[in-house]
Amino acid sequence: RGIGSLWDGTGASLLLVSNPVIQHYAYEALKQYYLRIARRHQRKPSANPSSTAGNVLHPLPAFVVGAAAKALATVLTYPLQLAQVRLRQTKPTHIPPLFTPIRGGGDPSRTESHTNQTPPQTQPQIQPQPQTTAGILRELFRTRGFGAWYTGIHAKLLQTVLTAAFTFLTYEQILVVVRKVLRNRRRISPSRT
Repeated sequence: RGIGSLWDGTGASLLLVSNPVIQHYAYEALKQYYLRIARRHQRKPSANPSSTAGNVLHPLPAFVVGAAAKALATVLTYPLQLAQVRLRQTKPTHIPPLFTPIRGGGDPSRTESHTNQTPPQTQPQIQPQPQTTAGILRELFRTRGFGAWYTGIHAKLLQTVLTAAFTFLTYEQILVVVRKVLRNRRRISPSRT
C-alpha cells in the first residue's frame, strides 16, 4: 500500500476539526438563548444576582446545554468519524510474514527469510475497499443506505455527550469563581491618583 498508507484517515481527521467548532458555537448559541428566556421569566431582576449575571449558567442548565451542543456536533460529524475508522481498518489482501522458524529440528530461535516462498493459498481474498473518506461514505450509502452512516452512534453519543456535559458544567462554575476573584481584586487594589 505504500508509505501514503501511514496517513490513511488524515483527511477525515482534518475535517473533524469541525466537531469542536460546531460544539462550541452551538453551546454559545444555546446558552444565549437560554439566558434570554431566563431573563424574561425572572420576576425580580435583583432577587438572585448570580442567576444570569455575567452570562453564566447554573450547573443544571450548563449540563443540559453542553450535552445538547455535543449531541448536535456528534450527529453532524459522525459519518466522518466512521469513515476515518474504516480508512484505518482497511487491510491489504495478504502480507506474508518476514521470517518463519526453520522447519525440521534445530534451534527454534534461528529463522530464515521468507522472501522466496509463495503466500499460502488458504488466505481469503479481501475485496478492495474505497481508500478515501468520500469513497467510503459513498460505498456505505450505496450498499446499506443512509442509516449505515450512523452505525454505532449510540455508544459514541453516550461517551461524548456525558463528557461534554460535565466539561461545560465545570467550565461555567470556574467562570463564576474567576469572576468573583477578579471583582474582589478590583475592590482591594489601591486606586492610583
